[in-house]
Amino acid sequence: MQQQQQQQQLELQREQLQLLQEQHQALEDQQRAGARTLEQPDDTVLKAAYCTGVISAEVKKSRALQSAAATLPPQYVEIAQKEATEMVDRDEAKLERVEAYVNQRAATLQPAPLNGAVRQGQEDWSQISAQTASCDSQCPRPTKDTIKVTTACHARCGEESDAYQHTKICQRLNFLPY
Repeated sequence: MQQQQQQQQLELQREQLQLLQEQHQALEDQQRAGARTLEQPDDTVLKAAYCTGVISAEVKKSRALQSAAATLPPQYVEIAQKEATEMVDRDEAKLERVEAYVNQRAATLQPAPLNGAVRQGQEDWSQISAQTASCDSQCPRPTKDTIKVTTACHARCGEESDAYQHTKICQRLNFLPY
């Protein structure tokens, strides 16, 4: 089943690569024709750039969790590493998707708004931890018996932060046209 999902992902990536190559060729043709006026990015491109910042921060955190899993008591290591690996894979796939969307359009767009959106996404992701620290400290310590309660408590704390409300658009990426 996992191999079939990987094959489907690989096929999707091949299709995206083909589309990127075609769009790259179209952009080169357009540039040769003398079209050098850079446009302002539209809302969808700005959201995708913002999510590039958010998701790249998520990838870093997921990788850190993946490394930290090895330090857990032996009975938890395998489960924690599996979950962390799934998070990394999911986050990297999302990051590739938003980066592809932005990169397809970046050559014809003004870079300052795009760079600003990426930075804001990274800053908002960082703010979630700062805004949830006091709430998180009230959650029970994770043990074998309280892990689900603790996880739910931490999730609830995150959802209450203002920064989290901004980053929610990056969870499903349903603003992207494909």
